[in-house]
Amino acid sequence: MNRQWMLVLWAVLSAPAAGMAQGNAWEVEVHGGRLFTPDITGGSGSLPAPGSPFTTTPGFGSRRVSSWFFGDGAQLLNGVASFPVFNTSSRITPLDPVLNNPLADRKGGGSVGFRVSRDITPRVGAEFNFDYASTPFEARASAVSGLNATSVSFRPVFEGILPAALFVGRNPNATNTIQAGDASEITGTGAVRINLLTQGRLIPYATAGAGFTRHRGDDPAATVEGGYSFQLFGVFPFNERDSVSLRQTVDETVFVGVVGGGVNAYLTQRSGIRVDIRAHLGKTTDRVLLDANPSVTTAAAASFIFSVSNPGISFSSFPQPSIFPPSSLSGPAVDDFTTFEVSRTRRQVLLTFGYFVRF
Repeated sequence: MNRQWMLVLWAVLSAPAAGMAQGNAWEVEVHGGRLFTPDITGGSGSLPAPGSPFTTTPGFGSRRVSSWFFGDGAQLLNGVASFPVFNTSSRITPLDPVLNNPLADRKGGGSVGFRVSRDITPRVGAEFNFDYASTPFEARASAVSGLNATSVSFRPVFEGILPAALFVGRNPNATNTIQAGDASEITGTGAVRINLLTQGRLIPYATAGAGFTRHRGDDPAATVEGGYSFQLFGVFPFNERDSVSLRQTVDETVFVGVVGGGVNAYLTQRSGIRVDIRAHLGKTTDRVLLDANPSVTTAAAASFIFSVSNPGISFSSFPQPSIFPPSSLSGPAVDDFTTFEVSRTRRQVLLTFGYFVRF
C-alpha cells in the first residue's frame, strides 16, 4: 500500500463519528468466537478406609475389602502375592493415582452468541450477553494409562496365587472403559460498558459485570470390571466379581464476574464490527466420585479356602454370616466416595468477533 492510500485510510478511521450514534441508543450484535478454558490444577485426594479384619481358620489374618483394584484391597493382594510360597513376581497395579486426580480436563471450543446494549450516556452503556460454547472433556493420558495398567495386571497376579493344579478352570480377567464426556456451556451476563473514546470510527471500551455459566452434557466416567471363577479340585465352585466405577462431577451452575474490553469499528452510522475479549471468573469445585460393588456368589456345594500366608486371602462360597470365614472380597459397597476434590477460581477467556446494528 502506497503512502497516499495509507493517508486516506488513516483519515477515514480517525474521522470524528459526529452524529453516528445520535438517536441510536439501542444496539444488537451477533458474534462468534472461541472460549479458552485452562486445565485443572491442584486439589487433594483420599481413599476409603481399610476394611475390617477377620481371622481365617488356622489363625491367619485377612481383611474384608471392597475391591482388589485400589487402596487396601490392592495392598492386601500384593502382600499375599509377595510370599515366596506362591513363586510369582506379578503384582496388581493399584488404581490409586487415577482415583486421586481428575479423569479429564474441560477443553475450550467454538462459541456463538448475541449481545443487546443500550447507551446511558455517550461514554457509558449497559449490556446483556448470551453465549453458547462447546466445551468437551478430554480424558487425561495418565487416567487412560492407569486404568489400562490396573486391568492388565489383574490376570497375572491371580494366576500366580491360584495354581492351576488346585483351581480348575480359573479364568481371572479384567476390562476397563473411559468416557471423556461431550459437554457445553451456556453463559448469561450483564455488564457496564465504558467507552474510552466518544468520537471516531474506532471506539475502544472496557467492560465489567457479572452473570452465570451453566454446564450441560455428560460428565467424564470410567469403569474397571474384573473377576474370577474356578472349581476347587474340580468340585467346589467359586465365583467372585469386582466392579469399580468413577465419575467426575462439576458444579452445574457457576456465578461469574466479568472483566474485559474491545474495539468497535463503525462501518456506517448505524452498523459496525466488534472485536471483544473478556474473562469469566468464578469459583467452582471439581470432584471424582468412587463406587465399588464386590459380588461373591454362594453355592450349594459350598466350601472355603485360604492362603497359607499372613496376611492372607480367603475365598468362600458359604452364605454369610457363617461359622466359616467370609471371602476377603466381601467388604461393604462404596457409594459416592470422594477420591479427589479441588475448589478453584476458574478463569475462562472468551474471544469474539461480531457485527452490530444500532437503532
